[in-house]
Amino acid sequence: MLCQVVLGADQTRKLALIRAHPELAVPPDILTSESKSEQKSASLDRLSSSERAEFAEINRLYRERFGFPFVICVRQHNRKSILDNFRRRLNHSADAELSCAIDEICKIAYFRLWDLIA
Repeated sequence: MLCQVVLGADQTRKLALIRAHPELAVPPDILTSESKSEQKSASLDRLSSSERAEFAEINRLYRERFGFPFVICVRQHNRKSILDNFRRRLNHSADAELSCAIDEICKIAYFRLWDLIA
């Protein structure tokens, strides 16, 4: 039901929802406790300085291309697969990437709701 509402929203609302998400591998003090835990599960809290620089650069490229942060259901990935998805999705059209980001938000919502009821 929640995802149906999101999927039925207009583009302005979808973009607002996507833009509310943090970038990956940012300082943990700007993340919610849920985001901290999820990013920790993919070891994004333990990046080397070169890995942190790589994430910062790809975050920048992605935001420049699409105008919103890269969103992925981190729980389903590790560092390598996150970076692989970043690179692959940089080649998407704007419409395809908006759709992909919304799909990832639905996955994140599913896992977070599951945590609340489990």
